[in-house]
Amino acid sequence: MASENPTLADLAAFLCTALSRRDQPTPATAPPAADGIGELFKQTVDAGRAAEPLT
Repeated sequence: MASENPTLADLAAFLCTALSRRDQPTPATAPPAADGIGELFKQTVDAGRAAEPLT
């Protein structure tokens, strides 16, 4: 770190930036996009109807 921040002012600026980023919330990840048949299957399982086609 000393070679990246040769002066105290450089080190202070680096630390201020690093610490200010730490306090920012991390962005939420978006859920995966529905892929058609896979999403329909998931909805069927979630509704408890996955075994219906087998009867």
